[in-house]
Amino acid sequence: MQELILKPDEAIILAPGELIGAGDVPLRIRFGYANADPNTSANQFGKMERLLWENSKQQTGYQTAVYRRGDESRLIRVVPENPKPEDIDMENHSGNITIRAFKVEKADMLGWLPKHDDTLEWNKKIYTIRRFGPGVFYRDVGNYNVVLRIYVTEYRTHGTT
Repeated sequence: MQELILKPDEAIILAPGELIGAGDVPLRIRFGYANADPNTSANQFGKMERLLWENSKQQTGYQTAVYRRGDESRLIRVVPENPKPEDIDMENHSGNITIRAFKVEKADMLGWLPKHDDTLEWNKKIYTIRRFGPGVFYRDVGNYNVVLRIYVTEYRTHGTT
């Protein structure tokens, strides 16, 4: 059996019409995990954080969302977390607010950091980026700039009570 082992941060780019074939013997293509040589990597803990992110994306089905800022948008990979719905009653009006969190690969944001008036479209719904502290619209997940956690809200009104 032949093996093609891709290390973290490696990729194969095929030209149009170019193929990878097994030939006369089986070919296994796999992703090489934690046994990377520490002498060739800048930060093993950062690589472990990246591997956790890759695993999270795989476990949740490689979901994507559209992140919008004004007229510009980015297609980003997301890992949705469990929603937290809350009912609200105010001045004879009732409604529901759902707070969701999404983990997002920082590199997918292409230099953007979440801010006021940004939106996230996921699963045919548009969410508003939620501020959860003075001027704070995201949190870093981990210590190596791989993943952000952003919070979004969805409002639904039920009318008057």
